[in-house]
Amino acid sequence: MICRFISGSRSVRARLEECQEPVTRRAARTGARVIGVAILGYCILARNYLACILRAKGVVPDCGPRKRTGGNKMTIMGYRLGRRGFLTGMLGMSSLPLLGSLPAMAQDGTLTLFGDGDGSDFQTLLAAFEKVSGMKARWEGVPFADLQNTLVQRFRTGNSGIEVFLVDPTYVPIFAKAGMLKDLTSAFGEKTKGVLFPGDVQGATYKGKMLSMPMWESTQLLFFNKKLLAKAGVEAPGVSPEARMTWEELIALAKKVQAAGAEIGLSFEQVDRYYQLQILPESLGGGPGVKGDDLLTVDVANDAWLKAGKWYGSIYADGVAMRASAGTQEMRDLFMAGRLAFFVGGTTGG
Repeated sequence: MICRFISGSRSVRARLEECQEPVTRRAARTGARVIGVAILGYCILARNYLACILRAKGVVPDCGPRKRTGGNKMTIMGYRLGRRGFLTGMLGMSSLPLLGSLPAMAQDGTLTLFGDGDGSDFQTLLAAFEKVSGMKARWEGVPFADLQNTLVQRFRTGNSGIEVFLVDPTYVPIFAKAGMLKDLTSAFGEKTKGVLFPGDVQGATYKGKMLSMPMWESTQLLFFNKKLLAKAGVEAPGVSPEARMTWEELIALAKKVQAAGAEIGLSFEQVDRYYQLQILPESLGGGPGVKGDDLLTVDVANDAWLKAGKWYGSIYADGVAMRASAGTQEMRDLFMAGRLAFFVGGTTGG
């Protein structure tokens, strides 16, 4: 099993493993060139977690993974809340980590869930909510690049027409200061213990208050081209925590595979975004890039950030990574084309 989830409930964990097994098989079936995946962190596909719990409650019949179509997905679901209807309705089941309540809803009593993309990932969840709550729910979406600004502008009007919305954890402090998030600590603080990862809860917390609910993880895995590694006589990385390696060790392997004919040794998927590269300085103790009680002071010039930046630059200077202007999709395509030996990527690429 490549993906693992730790939960306080054995039955939930078993169902999660049922849901995640197809993800492992799908990764192995993507083509002869793409048959290796090594874990870099816990693979927690929370959308499957929600589906599994709904299935366990008899709400939906299937918990298999669905193709994501909404672009780069975010890890936190935030709420503008008032009464407990959405909380108890959405999770009329105590273990489902997604609740909310509303100060006001549309005149026809419809709850609006706002996010990026076409909302296809959420249709099963919205249908389940309608079934257990007796209320109506609908999706409203905008392109990912417009999401944050649209939310701010809508809430500035004083009548946004939005009850529940997706919010990236990096925006939790900003939205909190703008008064857009409701304190969920009393409703969910205790319920998250032993069920959600502490780091996820921390990302949803600001000044000691839990202001959003983790919806899914932006899990990062190390994918590798098994054929290229075999050609170079390089043993495939293991999937157990004991088989972890340093970035320096990974670069050494990448150079060896390149010497045997691979065009590109290593690449990150999101070369054009902060999300993925931020793990480098933070793993050195440099923090997330912000500091202060309000987490709004930029902090990207400390020693760890500088060291991580120099290392990242070195993989391009040495020719291990490709020195070219490429975005997220281009990097995925390079790996799928068999031109890339090691690929640090996420689970949301479709």
